[in-house]
Amino acid sequence: AGLIARISFEYVGDIGPFQVALGLTILLWILIWYSWDENFGKVRKKGDKTNFGLALQMMKRNPSVFWVGTIQAAFEGVMFTFVFNWVPTLQSISPSKLRIPTEVVFSCLMASISLGGAIFSTHQCSSKSLHSVGIVLYTGACLSMALPAYSDGFYTVVLSFCVFEVCVGVFNPWCVKLRSAIVPEEILATVITIWRLPLNGMVVVGVFASDNLPTRQIFTGCSLIYALCAMVLFSLPSIASIQG
Repeated sequence: AGLIARISFEYVGDIGPFQVALGLTILLWILIWYSWDENFGKVRKKGDKTNFGLALQMMKRNPSVFWVGTIQAAFEGVMFTFVFNWVPTLQSISPSKLRIPTEVVFSCLMASISLGGAIFSTHQCSSKSLHSVGIVLYTGACLSMALPAYSDGFYTVVLSFCVFEVCVGVFNPWCVKLRSAIVPEEILATVITIWRLPLNGMVVVGVFASDNLPTRQIFTGCSLIYALCAMVLFSLPSIASIQG
């Protein structure tokens, strides 16, 4: 994606990557229109509890579900903050302030996400091991975010960013498997929506921080958030206990 964006920039100019993205979006829209059926869901009988009420009732009965959703929202919120800051960070520490090949770095980051997903699928993570995998995941993300806060080495920071994206690649399937293990399917969409509320709040905070704080402080904060998430996950019972 980064290389295609660079090529379109060379031939068309600044608007090139956006035109390519627009063309691909239209193509995907056509494919979805002709290949996907509408999902109307199930008709709810009069007097039945709404999914929202059932989701809140489940979180009240089992607070661990709330905390799992909170640390997942925290991971994604920090991830969006990283998206806002990786280019300015690399520009500020670039050797001799030369232009950095953002398209190449972006491609490396995307490849790192794919690597993380492949690592998770190869591991064949069971429900019992989701808890320990999550602790390792958040610890790795914490360390990878701490390095840019204390290092000015260009290649060191790029490597830490790639490590973080490997964690992102692991997080996506881990998150899906964790949700399916602890949340009933009939209210899963509602629970995910509730979990989005703290995520949106963290995105707003991340945007504000990106505009008003030095990148070192931002990455320090991101690292501390992941450290707190790792401690929360460590203090929670096993996934099997949450599911029960």
